[in-house]
Amino acid sequence: MLTFALLFNFACSDKTEDTAEFDDTGVETEETDTEDTSDTEDTEETDTEDTSDTEETDTEEPDATADYTVDSSDSTTWVYFNLNDGAIVPGASDSSTDWDIKMQRYIIALNSGVSGEGTVQGFAQAGSYDSYEDVSEVPADVSWSVDEPDSNNDGKPEYVLGGWFNYDFATHVLSPADVVYFVQTPDGAFKLRVVDYYNDVGESGFLSFDSELIAE
Repeated sequence: MLTFALLFNFACSDKTEDTAEFDDTGVETEETDTEDTSDTEDTEETDTEDTSDTEETDTEEPDATADYTVDSSDSTTWVYFNLNDGAIVPGASDSSTDWDIKMQRYIIALNSGVSGEGTVQGFAQAGSYDSYEDVSEVPADVSWSVDEPDSNNDGKPEYVLGGWFNYDFATHVLSPADVVYFVQTPDGAFKLRVVDYYNDVGESGFLSFDSELIAE
């Protein structure tokens, strides 16, 4: 799968920059201990058994399995993305129709309703995150929605994909919720799930997600 990232000319924020939306979200990342702990004691006899310590290095990357990764860390700029092309749309705007979703920090908006001039619709299916790979078609009971105006007085629209994350009040970290989204676009229906919000060095605002065209 291809990974796409748009890097903006500004200093990328780490997990501490989410204070604008979530108060203090600072979480320190542990540094890897590079001290060599292998045994180096010389022995006269040749020992065929490997007695050296082989300490494993954690190489897991949060977005390693994601289809796409987008740098949406600029809180003043939207990044527009076309799901069918699997690519960022340069020069797009809210009034253009060549994009399907747009991203800014943790927000994912559809090109419809209060978020755009398009006809893109979405649907959330809770409890299906781990079975994402098995999803091959849109559910029979789908009820499509568009981004609606603010209805809970939090100053933000009601985004169809707004519930993609869980927020840990103890660590101030965002993690994917148990939900798979279905997005109806002019090019067809897509399944989508967010994989991570942080890059491999812990900086926030890097949305990694899976997306695939499925049967309607």
